Amino acid sequence: MIAKSTEQREPGPVRRVPILRDRCPASSLCLRRARIHEESGVTLVELLVVLMILPIVAGGIAVALITALKDQTGVSARLSSSADAQTTSAFFGRDVQSAFQVTTNGSLVSSCTPPGFAPGSTGPLVGAMTWNGGQTVVAYWNVRAGGAWELVRVACIAGAPGGPSATTIAHSLTATVGAMTCVPSCPASGGWISTVGMSNVTLASSAGAGLAYNLSAVPRNWTPVGGGVPAGGSLPPLLLLGSTPDNTTCSSDGGDQDNDHGASNSANALLSIGHNSTLTVDSGSGSGNGVVAVDSGQKGSLWFCNDSTLAASQIESEFPPPNTSQTVGSQSASEYTNGAAANITYVVGGIPDPKYIAPAKPAASTSASTCSGNACTPEEFTNTLNVTQNTTFCPGVYYFDRGITVASGVTLSAGCGSSANVLFYVHSGAATFGAGCSGEWQNDGGGGSGCGRISASLSPLAQYTGSNGATISNPGILIFQDAGDSNALTFGVSNSGGHEGGDGNCGGNDGGGGGNQCGSLSMVSVIAQALKIPGGCSVTIGSGTNDYRGSIYAPGAPVEVVATGDGGGGGGGGGGGG
Repeated sequence: MIAKSTEQREPGPVRRVPILRDRCPASSLCLRRARIHEESGVTLVELLVVLMILPIVAGGIAVALITALKDQTGVSARLSSSADAQTTSAFFGRDVQSAFQVTTNGSLVSSCTPPGFAPGSTGPLVGAMTWNGGQTVVAYWNVRAGGAWELVRVACIAGAPGGPSATTIAHSLTATVGAMTCVPSCPASGGWISTVGMSNVTLASSAGAGLAYNLSAVPRNWTPVGGGVPAGGSLPPLLLLGSTPDNTTCSSDGGDQDNDHGASNSANALLSIGHNSTLTVDSGSGSGNGVVAVDSGQKGSLWFCNDSTLAASQIESEFPPPNTSQTVGSQSASEYTNGAAANITYVVGGIPDPKYIAPAKPAASTSASTCSGNACTPEEFTNTLNVTQNTTFCPGVYYFDRGITVASGVTLSAGCGSSANVLFYVHSGAATFGAGCSGEWQNDGGGGSGCGRISASLSPLAQYTGSNGATISNPGILIFQDAGDSNALTFGVSNSGGHEGGDGNCGGNDGGGGGNQCGSLSMVSVIAQALKIPGGCSVTIGSGTNDYRGSIYAPGAPVEVVATGDGGGGGGGGGGGG
């Protein structure tokens, strides 16, 4: 065995490794050469670790970059589709809301195609709308652009400089946009379809390179079959429902004593305008720009005597005339068009009744036929209410079981120290506003004077309790006649004068001139079975200053305008000759 030495060795001095300054204290050249031959660096293990990690990191970065670049096209397409959807929505919603008629029949708008596009590039029609009595037409066309499709909106406005204008509202579509759909319908084989009764118009995009979307809008001209009017919607100023025609004739002279108009008549007349009479239908602040809607499947539903005048922007009639799309089925085209400067629309399915809800009976009831002290309070009247003198009405619902009669020349005004917001509900019986007047007889050939106008400073009640127990927001109705009451709702007119006086005896003076046989009347709106206007009258329906500040709703009865007091007495004979 070898013995281990236990001898302790003295520690020697620590060896000092010279650094570059020590080896080259004064020479920069020496320092540079020393650095070149320096042996410090990374180990092989460190190098291998770096080589293993670097591809992983670089690969991840590369994958992220490739994915981002790859998605850029899709993101761009989606952004473009989203912008197209917003643009299309802005145009389509506004156009549908304005539309009085719509169609998906491209042949009807062949003159309203995209200008500036290559011939043959226009594809199928998506849909078209028109308003302003046909003066404005907007059409949505599919147009081929390169290898894709575009949706182009074309606006054609009568008299606009430069003709049709086109706006591309959707780009890079992979397929054509299908025809818009309507509720109830707007078939491609049909003609122009009125938006009355149309609750929805929808456009569905072909998705294009990105976002798919559907756009739906509701025409403001809409009225529902089930009743009521949607937010932003409106009814025509004159709506005639048509199941109870009011026979009319053109055999009278209309106050001008000439008897030169013949004796034709129509048993199907829903709207009849007598000799020398004018019906003006307004909308907004305009004059003669309103719509007349007539829900009838019978010829002669519009009956105008030869010298009558209708001022309206559009007539909507259910019955299409034979062999033409330009005139309504009346007794003849010449008699219809005389004085009637309005466009005509064929409405599929007719114009619906809004079916407003009747009010509930008031808690109070009376059998009196007059109001005590000529001051009325809202209650149920079990007998006919007769108003023969100026009378005040407190706010509320007036429920008439046997009708109401208001004499000519009286004033109906507010009572109970508040605004006169009322609802006159005629559950049964006749309702006559303007009766019991006799014109003054004038001697020496003077025409008889007429009766005074009814002055009704009454406004519609804002809301009431309905027959179903619910609180009903009143759509502006002042006079509401029950749907089961077929008695005519009669309105007298003022300024009715006498007939022409006869000649005097013995070659004396000629007879006095006759006054107007009828007069004038103004109402906000009328919904009824029929409207009959006699000769010599001027009737305005729409906005402005009105004799009755609310709407007239009589879904089961006709409304008749009458000359109060039979037009005044006839003029007396002229003075005797010498």
